[in-house]
Amino acid sequence: METTRTFSKILEAVADDRYRIIGAVSGTRTGKSYSMAQLAVLKALNTPFFTVTYIAPNIPHLRLGVWKDLTSIINSEKLGGFCQINLSTFTIKFSNGSIIQATSFMDKGAELAKGVATDWAVFEEILESADWEIFSQINSRCRGKILFNFNPSCSRNNWVEKYVFSQPNCKRIHLTIDDNRFLSDEQKQEIYRLAELDQRYKQIYLVGDYYSMSEKQIITNYQTLPHADFLEAWQNGTRFYGGLDFGYINSVNALVITTMIGGNIYVKTLMYQNQLLNNEICERILNSECADKCPYNIVADSAEMKSIDEINKYSNGKLHLVGASKGKNSVLEGLNSIKKFKLVIDSTDSLLIRDIESYEWLQDKSTNELVNTPNKQGYDAHLIDALSYCVRTYYNQPTKNKSRVC
Repeated sequence: METTRTFSKILEAVADDRYRIIGAVSGTRTGKSYSMAQLAVLKALNTPFFTVTYIAPNIPHLRLGVWKDLTSIINSEKLGGFCQINLSTFTIKFSNGSIIQATSFMDKGAELAKGVATDWAVFEEILESADWEIFSQINSRCRGKILFNFNPSCSRNNWVEKYVFSQPNCKRIHLTIDDNRFLSDEQKQEIYRLAELDQRYKQIYLVGDYYSMSEKQIITNYQTLPHADFLEAWQNGTRFYGGLDFGYINSVNALVITTMIGGNIYVKTLMYQNQLLNNEICERILNSECADKCPYNIVADSAEMKSIDEINKYSNGKLHLVGASKGKNSVLEGLNSIKKFKLVIDSTDSLLIRDIESYEWLQDKSTNELVNTPNKQGYDAHLIDALSYCVRTYYNQPTKNKSRVC
């Protein structure tokens, strides 16, 4: 079995009898999840009647993350003859009586965690897969080691730092991309590129440490160009994509159009107006100064699917609107997508510049610390939402994975 320095660091901590709890605080692409999965498989293979329980944030995360890692290891090491894999129950039963089982408690509550008896417990992205109550229930019922990992993308003032790392039998492991020898040069260069664009990304995902936000403004990776220079560059765009946030009475319909030139995303506000019917929105787009760029691919607020269908119908095929994918972390995912690129804005686009400069992180009233949540109290950043839909949908294409360990 081919392993990384990440694997060695975790194994060394697991083998040390002084530590019952091992936590990996990690940057991106360090191989932390894969290495813990390798350890789980090796432990189950070599210890009869041993149970390893994986706790994931939710079932989709489980299926696409740890379960994919576990089955990949079993297939690559040709261990299929020694175990039975059941996708419907997320269990792997080994011929020696050992079991690896995976589940999620965050949508079920800590009560179900009371029924878990296990030899090892592994928390994947612990701050998303558990709270202090769930962890305490598993901790009291686990007969052996507890392993967990997470990216420090939240406040340092979290329950793991307060109550888990403070325990004398807990080992803290710090991991970076240098610990993963299977990471390709292409992947490393992409991480370095993103780190140059955003100090927060650099601190969390490259350095692997918490970022103490001193700047309230969220989006800082942009520049403005004089109007004439922007228009000249805009003509060099070849593919144009839009983002639309709906409104009516108390909020506006906000539409941005984007194109990528030289690796930078050029952004233009095309609409910012309330009290427009869907046929009027369609007409505004088709009669705009950018009408020659139609048909547009536009991603819009999926809460308004009826409006999306009506605009598509009114356009007679000249527009193609789709609903934006939304989920629990879609706002932060959209912001992370925006921060992967340098934005270029027309210096006369006062509405977009205002929205960007006013869009700030929320401040914790008890600690005065900036937290990893946009402050939308009394402020609706419709153009930012529209831009987020667009960049997250059309530009957020992951780097092709060429590494053996992810």
